[in-house]
Amino acid sequence: MDHCAQGFLAKLAEAGHVSMELEASDWYRNLTTRLSQIAIGAPEIASRCQAALDAVLPNVRGKRLDFCPSHGDFTPWNARVEAGE
Repeated sequence: MDHCAQGFLAKLAEAGHVSMELEASDWYRNLTTRLSQIAIGAPEIASRCQAALDAVLPNVRGKRLDFCPSHGDFTPWNARVEAGE
C-alpha cells in the first residue's frame, strides 16, 4: 500500500474512533433492530442470527471494543484478532 493510502486510512480510523461496550453501541442497536425486522419475513434466519449473537455476547460483555467508520462489510477478512481475541 502506498504512503498516501496509508495516511488516508489512518485519518479515517481516527475520525470517529470510539471505545465502548458492544451493547452500548449504535452498531448493536441497529443489529437488533434489523433482526426484529428480519424475523417478520424470515423467522428461521433471524433465529439463527440471534443464536450466533447470543453465542458472542458472553465473550465480549464487559469489554470495551473499538468502533470506527467502516464500509459495512463484515466478513472474516475485515475482522482482526489481537492478543488472542
